[in-house]
Amino acid sequence: MSKLNESKEEERSKKYSQWEHLAPVIKRRKKEKERNNKARVKVLSWSLIFFVEQATNNKGSFKL
Repeated sequence: MSKLNESKEEERSKKYSQWEHLAPVIKRRKKEKERNNKARVKVLSWSLIFFVEQATNNKGSFKL
């Protein structure tokens, strides 16, 4: 059983070793994507707050 696992592991390492040099690039892009998503959420939440404030400015009644 362990021989089978070892051969699978070797196969996997051969398969992914050709992409290993891209690991830092992938990590950086993932971080950038997460950062952009957080920024997008902040912008959307602030724009929603602003919209609701503007819409309810008329004596608390909701008006578009």
